[in-house]
Amino acid sequence: MLEWLLDPAGPLEGRGHVHLTDKTYFAVRAAVELLAGPGTAAAARTLHRAGPAAFGAARWEFFLTAFTSVLRLNPRRGVQTSPERFFALVDDLAATPGEAGEIVALFRGGGERVAAYRARLAGDPGLVGVLDPLVPAVVHTVRHWSAGGTPVALVHDEQLALTPERVLQLKATLGHRLAGVRFVDSRADARVQIADFLAGVARRIASDELNHRGDARLTGLLKSFVDTNSVWDGLSS
Repeated sequence: MLEWLLDPAGPLEGRGHVHLTDKTYFAVRAAVELLAGPGTAAAARTLHRAGPAAFGAARWEFFLTAFTSVLRLNPRRGVQTSPERFFALVDDLAATPGEAGEIVALFRGGGERVAAYRARLAGDPGLVGVLDPLVPAVVHTVRHWSAGGTPVALVHDEQLALTPERVLQLKATLGHRLAGVRFVDSRADARVQIADFLAGVARRIASDELNHRGDARLTGLLKSFVDTNSVWDGLSS
């Protein structure tokens, strides 16, 4: 059934499009871009792949958790890290030999960037955080469907993350490409249900591929639906 759904001759050809976000890679890329500066996509890929082996799975996970914590003004439950503790951890990991340690060493100069980011976040509650995957996905989706010059009206299930302030930011970013945003009850809107089903299928196929248990046929069929700007270090390899 999935092969039929995703087949180039199937019902979703030209009507389906997916923006994938590998959340671990998304966080690594955010860390590299914020702490080491832009233009470091290659370094983010290297760190994402080499980090677990270089630092050990537990230390690597703690580092990522600490990074996400230090960027939030009101951290969620779990690890709560101050900027000072986080950069002490950076110094510790930077001493690790190899590429991963060399990349983390670049983060030592990121203290002022973190402070500036936290100040912007405190001053503008509507600011889209660097760890928010939803807004970038919406931006890429609208740009994809409006590529022919026709403005897009976005129908989305009710979503707390898309606040009125963020909708205004989307309109400012996308200009004429975004004709409007309307929220609906996904239980009563077939369009959202179909989109949600495709997203769920894509997430499962991509996760299986990432964890080395993918189905080659389904992975191949999914690739034609995946946005080329996806923050993904699996299907794009």
